[in-house]
Amino acid sequence: MPVTFRPFGQSGCRFPGGSCAPVRERLDAYLTHRTARWPATANPYLFTHPQSANGTDPVGPRFVYTRLGPHLNTRDLRTDRLLQEALAGGDAKRISEMFGMTIDTAQRYTSILGHPAFNDPALHTPRSP
Repeated sequence: MPVTFRPFGQSGCRFPGGSCAPVRERLDAYLTHRTARWPATANPYLFTHPQSANGTDPVGPRFVYTRLGPHLNTRDLRTDRLLQEALAGGDAKRISEMFGMTIDTAQRYTSILGHPAFNDPALHTPRSP
């Protein structure tokens, strides 16, 4: 999925009881590295490597697998981020725009917020790597 780079003030980054500062710092460091390494790339994707920087194709599954490891995949990351966004505000319209889905699909995620399992405070605490 191509990335649209927006100024951080417009990113809408929210974490329940937390700060976006560490995420912003890491993303800024990576984007600085990416720009320095491939200043003229036309590749619209966030992740780039020497082969993909010369074109407009995304990195392949092997690149992602070697970075994330065997127990984590991009689908799990997206689902986790989606659920955290729902927990942070529960705005189906905003979630639909952020994740490129219909409002009906986003409402399925926000409708689970009343479930007793989501009253567990551990769900609202960022996980350690």
